[in-house]
Amino acid sequence: MNIQISKLQDIEATGDIQLVANGGDLGLYVAGFGRPDMASDPASGFAATLSLHAPAAPTTSLPQSLAIPTLLTVPPLWNLVASGSAPLQVAASQFGGGWNILSVSEFKDSKLAPLYSYKVEDTRRPHFMLNSSSKAASQQFVSAIFSGYQFGLIGLQTQDGQQVPHVSGIVGTSAAPVSAGRIIGDLSSGLPATVSLVYQGAGSGETAPSGGPAGPLSLANYDINNNKLGTPVPLLGGFDIGAFDLAVAGGNLCLFAVTSAGVPIIATYDMTGKLIDGPVTPVGSWLNGGHWAASPTIVPTPGSSGSFSLAFVEMQAQDRVAIQFGTTT
Repeated sequence: MNIQISKLQDIEATGDIQLVANGGDLGLYVAGFGRPDMASDPASGFAATLSLHAPAAPTTSLPQSLAIPTLLTVPPLWNLVASGSAPLQVAASQFGGGWNILSVSEFKDSKLAPLYSYKVEDTRRPHFMLNSSSKAASQQFVSAIFSGYQFGLIGLQTQDGQQVPHVSGIVGTSAAPVSAGRIIGDLSSGLPATVSLVYQGAGSGETAPSGGPAGPLSLANYDINNNKLGTPVPLLGGFDIGAFDLAVAGGNLCLFAVTSAGVPIIATYDMTGKLIDGPVTPVGSWLNGGHWAASPTIVPTPGSSGSFSLAFVEMQAQDRVAIQFGTTT
């Protein structure tokens, strides 16, 4: 696996980042947080403002910016998905005190329009389910960590003639918690009977440089109709991982992770968990003493075959010093 990574110039690392691929477009969203209308209305609340940057070529199908409002001073956790001509969708988990709200919206007419929301005592790390089909998704689904330990899936279903959110818990208990995950499946005809999931289980108790939990990653199939989890396959040699993302293309998945020491690693697997290439640790300034990688994000490179585009925030202690962008071949 060959990896070329370089610093994105003139882009300030103000917060978390995410790459979004849509057709031939590739965009990088960078989050900022504050009071967007403080001068005119000091009581207007706060918002995470996501600004679009083009790491390769100018994009035409993605909004230049969007704002996720929140009343409290805690930035929301967010994830984006774009699919053809359909509006870009946003999933956001917002801290609300005793309860959190997981909201799903779509970007229409230059603003976010709510689709549905779900209140629970805790929701963390929302991510749209990855569509393994080359066809557009007929419906988007969101995964999240519910109640602090269970990895589940949420989407709309018909009940009494109305579309209401429905949550399915998949894996994780209070005794064996899951702290992060991604779900993969063919969404061209709705939710498939079987999905694949990559999830982060409980580790040795070591924490990542961000202060969050670190733990080993596993790949497993899940039978939705029979509520049955297949035998998990360890990934990346069972090393504790502090953060990760993955992308799917050509029947394979590319895993971009950050170890509990803050070191980025990349590996490619087939859908059974068999290693195809890697793991590879890209070399750069992020390996210097006191530096580490955060907010890893990866997508299939538009218009390519077997290539992936990735980005991460380079940290020095707790300061964001750069956004690094690269491609695999």
